[in-house]
Amino acid sequence: MLMNITVTSPSDHGVSISQTYHFVMSDHRHLRSFEQVNDQLGLTCPYVVEVEQEAPGIHNRNALPWSRLYLMDPDGPAGDHAVTDAAGRRRNPLVPGGILFMPPERLYLFDFAPGMRMIAFHFRLEWSPGCDVFSGRTSCVALRGEEPLIRTAYAAVRQTDNTAHSLGAVATLRGVLLLLAGRFLGQQPVMPARFREVLERIEYECRADFSIADLAVAAGLGREHFTREFRKHVGIPPGEHLSRRLVQRACSGLLAGHAVKAIAEDLGFTSEFVFSRFFKTRTGVAPRDFAIMPGGSARRQNSTST
Repeated sequence: MLMNITVTSPSDHGVSISQTYHFVMSDHRHLRSFEQVNDQLGLTCPYVVEVEQEAPGIHNRNALPWSRLYLMDPDGPAGDHAVTDAAGRRRNPLVPGGILFMPPERLYLFDFAPGMRMIAFHFRLEWSPGCDVFSGRTSCVALRGEEPLIRTAYAAVRQTDNTAHSLGAVATLRGVLLLLAGRFLGQQPVMPARFREVLERIEYECRADFSIADLAVAAGLGREHFTREFRKHVGIPPGEHLSRRLVQRACSGLLAGHAVKAIAEDLGFTSEFVFSRFFKTRTGVAPRDFAIMPGGSARRQNSTST
């Protein structure tokens, strides 16, 4: 295949000069799927902690709007550490050198004995605005045999406090996270342009008093038809999608140290009480308790954060 590329640049006398370059690309193959999908993937990771668990350990529960990925220190001590899915009652042991993936929006029970060491990522990987690729997944997945990758992550963590190397360390951790997340991905549907615009509007106007009926009108559909089509393409009803986005915004605000009352007002709840009840129903944790969890900026966590 012959490819022609023309480059136009100004000369010293203000006259544009065009030059055409010819490339023979007989053995080049465009990765069209990557070129078309790459820009649609959005990774956010608002909460990352290196854990070195102190006595007396952790025994608690919560449900968060993020997927979680635990990388267990290969050199950490073995112990009775586990994460249990409350709905399925399946216990997932945490062993040195192991990896555990947990999908979002599910209630988990945590049992961490003293001495446990790991890196914990809390993240979202979106394939369309507000649509997590792992939303709706119901099973945790454990991996073994990835000790070199875990050691790479730990080496990067050691450099995050070094200003001269922090950007490279962040890029490395992001790469490790994307590489591992790719192991758990399935086939994603194609999002029609009409609903992509709807999702973008929800992202821009994410409030508890948001009108689903207005979205249906904007999409040119009746409310019932709109709800059916939204569920078909997104996987959940529009009201549930909005609720999940509200929880995610609220968690991000709490981690940033914003006051509960201010978050309730910003998200359009009629009162702090209504917001707190909504938040605890969705996460199992009162917003004031969640707000005092250590933030993602700390390197080592010895508290009840999971």
